[in-house]
Order: sequence, then C-alpha cells, then structure tokens
Amino acid sequence: MHGKSLPEDVVVEELPDSWWYKVYAGVVLNTVIVIALLWAFSRYFSN
Repeated sequence: MHGKSLPEDVVVEELPDSWWYKVYAGVVLNTVIVIALLWAFSRYFSN
C-alpha cells in the first residue's frame, strides 16, 4: 500500500466496554423491532 502504514510503536486504544454494551443493546433492540414489524406485516396480509 504505497508505504503508508502505522508505526509499530503506535498503540490502538480499544473502546470501553460500556460503549460496546450500548452497541449490543441497540442491535438487539433493532432486531426485536424488525421481527415484530415483520410479524405484524404478515398478520395484516394473511387475512
């Protein structure tokens, strides 16, 4: 890659666990909402 790379002494900081818990909660919440909407959509058009 054109000689552009991070020096070996650069430390990449990890994000705190509390941030990742918010990400996981958001993914789970969105998944539940999408499943509920798909279920409601299928119930509406099944009649």
